[in-house]
Amino acid sequence: MFATVIPLLRTPIGVDGFDYAIPDTLSLKPGMMVRIPFRKQEHLAIVESLHATSDFANRAAEIISVREDVVFPPLFLKLLSQTAKHTFTSKPAVLKSWLRQLPKREVNQVPVYKTQLPVADVTAVWKNTPREALAAFAKKQAKTRRVLILTPWKHRAEELSRALSSAPVLTSDLAGGAAFRAWHDFLSQKEGILVSTRIGAWLSPLADDVLIDEPENDDHKNDELSPRFDSRKLALWAKEVSSVRAYGLTPPLHVQEAAPVITCPLEVIIRHPNGYSPIPFIQSDALNLLQEHAGPRIVIHGVRGTASRFNCRD
Repeated sequence: MFATVIPLLRTPIGVDGFDYAIPDTLSLKPGMMVRIPFRKQEHLAIVESLHATSDFANRAAEIISVREDVVFPPLFLKLLSQTAKHTFTSKPAVLKSWLRQLPKREVNQVPVYKTQLPVADVTAVWKNTPREALAAFAKKQAKTRRVLILTPWKHRAEELSRALSSAPVLTSDLAGGAAFRAWHDFLSQKEGILVSTRIGAWLSPLADDVLIDEPENDDHKNDELSPRFDSRKLALWAKEVSSVRAYGLTPPLHVQEAAPVITCPLEVIIRHPNGYSPIPFIQSDALNLLQEHAGPRIVIHGVRGTASRFNCRD
C-alpha cells in the first residue's frame, strides 16, 4: 500500500504531495499526521489518500511513524484543497501557513471531532449586535459547543479574550509552540472558546459555531501569513459544507439583498498628472463623453511608480 502525503513544507504551486510506501506495521487513514524522510531529514506530513499502487513504487521511501496527537477529519483536507485552489498556492504551503511549526514532543491530548454531521439546513444569521452581546452569546454557547471567534485585529482579539474571562487567543504574535497549544487544546475539548485573527480561520469547519466580528471589514483579507485568503469565505464554506453555524455582527458583502439606489452628483475635475495644467483635449473629450453616457461605464487607466499603490477606490 502507498499513501499520498502533504508535507509540512513550503513547495511551489503544482507540487501538492508525494507518494510514500506504508510499512506493514502501520495502519493509516486520511487526515493522520505522519513522519516521513525528505531530503535526508525527517519531516511531518498529513496523509491525503491511500492507494494500492503508485507510479513511483520502485523508488518510494517508507513512512517512518505516526504522530498520534494530531489528526484531522476529511473536512480539513477538503478545506485545504479548496484554499490552495482559490489562492493559487500549493497544498503544502497552505498547510505550513496554518499549522506553522509543531513541537517535536507529542502531547497527551487528542483532537475530538463530531462523528456525524447534521443535515446542512442551518443558514448564517447576520445581526447588528453590540460586542457585549457577542461575548454573552459566546459564553452561553461555549457551555456545550466549540465556539470560534474571528476578528480582524490582534488588539481586538485581546479585548474579546478579556471580556470572555481570558479565553485563549490565536494570533501571529504567538510562537510556534504557543500557537500549537492554542488550536490543539481547542480541538481536544468538546466545548470552549478560541478567539483568533484570520490565521485561525482554517479551524472553522472543526468548530460548532463561528462568530465573525465585523465581517465587512477588509482587514479580514489582509496578510498576516501567506497565502492571502478571506477568512469570512472559510467560515461560510464551513457553514455550507459541515453545517457549522456562522454568525456576524453586520451583513456580509455578498448578502442577497437589492442594493439601494444611490444618486451622487458627478463632477469631473481634470488635472494633468505632471502639474495643475488641464489634461489634453483628447482626454478631456473622452471624459466628457463618459459622463454623458447613459449605460455602464468602465474606466481603464495605467498607473506608474509611486502612484501604483492607489486605485479607483482611493
